[in-house]
Amino acid sequence: MVRCWVLLLLIGTVSAGKPRKGPPLTFQQAGVEAVKKFNTEAGPSPVFRLVNLEPVVKWDSTVKSYRYFNLKIQETVCNNKKKIVVEKCEYKSHGVTKNCRVGYRYVGGAPDLKLTCKKE
Repeated sequence: MVRCWVLLLLIGTVSAGKPRKGPPLTFQQAGVEAVKKFNTEAGPSPVFRLVNLEPVVKWDSTVKSYRYFNLKIQETVCNNKKKIVVEKCEYKSHGVTKNCRVGYRYVGGAPDLKLTCKKE
């Protein structure tokens, strides 16, 4: 039984670092997925929600090298302790706002996102 748990933990750890296979993302979908990624990596801290997605000229959803865009997120009254619908979370009054730079590419049949965010 212990071997099964160790194996499952190992598989989960290895697969967590790989992008999930799926269709290319639209620009709007890439923004939403970037916020989901930020909230997942942030752990059980306050959930952030998209405030602004800066437009990109000629979005290419199948680009092989990273294409960058900017977005702004703000802290909400919700936290990551339970499954929530982020769009239903109200922005926290005087909550932290962050400017993020997101890299998007589509490789190996999977969308891949990386992001860095800085407090405003």
